[in-house]
Amino acid sequence: MKNFVITKEDTGISIFDFFDKQELDFVPFAYSLNNELVPHDTLIKENDWVESYSQTHKIGYNIYKQSLAFLLSYVVKTLMPKGNFELSHTISKGIYGSFRNGMIITSDDVVKIKAKMKALIKADLPFNIRRIKREEALEIFKKIGNHDEKFQYGARFPDVITMYSIGDDFSYSDYYYEPFVPSTKYLETFDLMQFMPGLLVKLAKRNNPSKLFMFNEQPKIFDMIQETNRITNILELSYITSLNRQIIEGRAKEMILIGEALQEQKIAEIASHISLNSYKYQIVMISGPSSSGKTTFSKKLKVSLMARGHKPILMSLDDFYLNRDNTPLDEDGKPDFENIHSIDIELFQDILTRLINGEEVEPPVFNFKTGLREYNGRKIKKDRKSPIIIEGIHGMNPILTNKVPRHMKYIVYVTALTPLNLDPSNHIKTSEGRIIRRMVRDDRFRSLDIEKTFILWPSVRKGEEQNIFKYQELADIHFNSSLPHELNVLKVYAEPLLKAVKRDSKYYIDAQHLLNILRYCEPLDAKWVPSNSILREFIGQGGMDD
Repeated sequence: MKNFVITKEDTGISIFDFFDKQELDFVPFAYSLNNELVPHDTLIKENDWVESYSQTHKIGYNIYKQSLAFLLSYVVKTLMPKGNFELSHTISKGIYGSFRNGMIITSDDVVKIKAKMKALIKADLPFNIRRIKREEALEIFKKIGNHDEKFQYGARFPDVITMYSIGDDFSYSDYYYEPFVPSTKYLETFDLMQFMPGLLVKLAKRNNPSKLFMFNEQPKIFDMIQETNRITNILELSYITSLNRQIIEGRAKEMILIGEALQEQKIAEIASHISLNSYKYQIVMISGPSSSGKTTFSKKLKVSLMARGHKPILMSLDDFYLNRDNTPLDEDGKPDFENIHSIDIELFQDILTRLINGEEVEPPVFNFKTGLREYNGRKIKKDRKSPIIIEGIHGMNPILTNKVPRHMKYIVYVTALTPLNLDPSNHIKTSEGRIIRRMVRDDRFRSLDIEKTFILWPSVRKGEEQNIFKYQELADIHFNSSLPHELNVLKVYAEPLLKAVKRDSKYYIDAQHLLNILRYCEPLDAKWVPSNSILREFIGQGGMDD
């Protein structure tokens, strides 16, 4: 990352040309002008503040991924014009793509697609940029077949739209809400592999861009993606734009209630499985990353088990935190609450073992205001035919429950996989949905402003990589807590927070990125969201609150 203030002599040249003549120790992949991301052909003027970002920077890496996705989509459209190809979800650090109309991508197809991409990269073709009026763009989208997804039913496009194409081939042009790298040569590090019925794009490592991420098959994640697609098909939803249409046409209430009912159905299925196997399951571990909805899911699972005649105990790993003065520190000398050793493992295992053995115990309660564990006299005893439900980010870590045989544990991984993309081109990452959830909850219930949420987020994400994601395939089942309508509901709460981030803030670009997502979501009143919805954990007025 490198920034400059523009002098009079550089006025009128492009931001790319300006940085091209600087002596940098990295190759710029992205550029900002006055703290706003801009295309590489943007002209600069005196007193502008400009900045560039390498591929190892978060911003540069995201631009690399988006540009590579466009190149792939262009090649697939060229070689297989009858399909409606889209990139949808992340699997094993790669991006999964498939055809919505059911066309299969064969191993021969993958070879041809990869060869064509490599040839275009070797040719070093520029990403052509055209700024055109909305009406002209509409005509272009009619020709390429995604007119409805791009423009109808509440999409909020600017009057002038930035369209991208490769070289001089304007037969395939598209709109993205953020810019691309200058040319195809920036994208040489990638690979493709067949992943039935589609393909997987293997990406460069952010911290070592010359190396690719290793592929590790994640069948449970893929199963969850398929389950999520089944739900959106039932709701007749393809993208956020089709959800916008249902809202505008007055069908929001029904759509919300069906979506919530389908999620309740999944929880009931999980509870039924646990109930049928209650003779062996002594504990049910609920784990997942920040803002995945673990707390509400655990409470709903408890209720569903009670409806089946069980008397489950619900415990939170948060209550077993070490007293704050004893919390391990990270490399910056700050308390590392994401570390497994921030939990008093010995105490937790002692109480867990005693409960399983039928003893009555008094678990601690962690006071987050004082940073101390406390005991309030509440004693619990396990029902012989009912499990202990244990919720917390470290629930899948084998260290925590290594005294309990695996066959006695049922592990649920709760995540918030984004059900819908904005349109066929613009993907919404799971982490983006989660940080929007978190900033709303932080503002409404934790007295943390949005800047504090942004400050804490990198350490949260680092902790997830180190302590959660590597264990996710150990889970018996994956549960998607995200709801198709949630971004439209969260928009009402999140948009004012994001708009309040000032241009000179370190997090202004991050805020604008999230605003670029939410601007295309039709706002949705929360009045139809049930009181027991997982979404209530973040917006409030929930019937599952203690």
